[in-house]
Amino acid sequence: MVPSPEPLESYQEHPWIPQQKAEVVIDEVVWQTAFARGGSDEIPPVPPGPTVVVGDQEAMIEASEALVTGARIALGIDWLFPDGSYGASFAFDADPEEPEFFGPYPYAERETGQFRAFLSWEGNPVHASDDALDLLVAWNVEADGPYGVWPKTGPISLAWSDWWATLSAPAYDFPNPRTEPEEYWAKAPPQCRNVLDAPEAVLTALRAGGVWFHVPDSWRGLQDSMLCLAISQGSMDCASVDLVGAWSYFDFDEVYAVPGEPIKVQVARLKEQAPSWIERVVIGTIPWGTFSQTGIAIVELDSAFTASSYAVVQAHPNPSSLSSARSMTTQEERELILQGPLISPDPESCAPDCP
Repeated sequence: MVPSPEPLESYQEHPWIPQQKAEVVIDEVVWQTAFARGGSDEIPPVPPGPTVVVGDQEAMIEASEALVTGARIALGIDWLFPDGSYGASFAFDADPEEPEFFGPYPYAERETGQFRAFLSWEGNPVHASDDALDLLVAWNVEADGPYGVWPKTGPISLAWSDWWATLSAPAYDFPNPRTEPEEYWAKAPPQCRNVLDAPEAVLTALRAGGVWFHVPDSWRGLQDSMLCLAISQGSMDCASVDLVGAWSYFDFDEVYAVPGEPIKVQVARLKEQAPSWIERVVIGTIPWGTFSQTGIAIVELDSAFTASSYAVVQAHPNPSSLSSARSMTTQEERELILQGPLISPDPESCAPDCP
């Protein structure tokens, strides 16, 4: 897939959704409708060899980048333009472990999260295969029918409705996280929780402590991602490698662990300058015994690996090996802090008592 250098104004039905043309070599047509639209709406079979496809600008660029890392990309083609190019309604990474829809934030994030949750739901009719592309194809097959005839429902569509009903509720019944933190915490999934905002009753059941990161030079190029910590209860802080500056260390001074469970060390891709909740790679863990020994741990990032981007980290054959962790004593932590750069006081915060 080779995108054109500029977005295409002539293809924009809606000016707020930039389109992108790309030359695509399609390896396989995994499914095609048996029902013709007829007339000028007819979509002929995609020919072999390079084919021009037009789709959402961000989705096409992200799909092109993912192909470089060996990803298997599926395009949903549902339109034929007058110039003979095909229109794609979606671009999808069919990775069995981490399927992902490409496109603008936060819409692609929402679609990816919903799709992954439904794929793993026990009521999903194709759950046994756990294959993202199998689900997409089966869903299209069951919904196929004469163009313009609705509704087109089947086992998967009905299961989707059932699954969605388990999440949906009237707005007035859903707790407000600010005014009803305990109720919100009880009902929200871990993906929507920040442990640092947890009710006091939740925090008292966790072990508190701190975690240091040692960032070697080979990780300084990780500018499109952040380093994060998470537990089964929810996510915690994230930080950019830029925090280390001339020093090689930074710390999270408020970290919590579930007794008996490890803390996940993650790399989260930046979306609109914020860490994604969906696009995350686990690069190691801090075992419970390591953290609980002193309440202080240090994570060493693999200096033999060059983490130049999120895609490079994600493409690693064994990303969970990219970090290791050990316990630190309070004396070791004091010595480490003394080795760091001195922080000058802010004159405005302490005047007139500052020297």
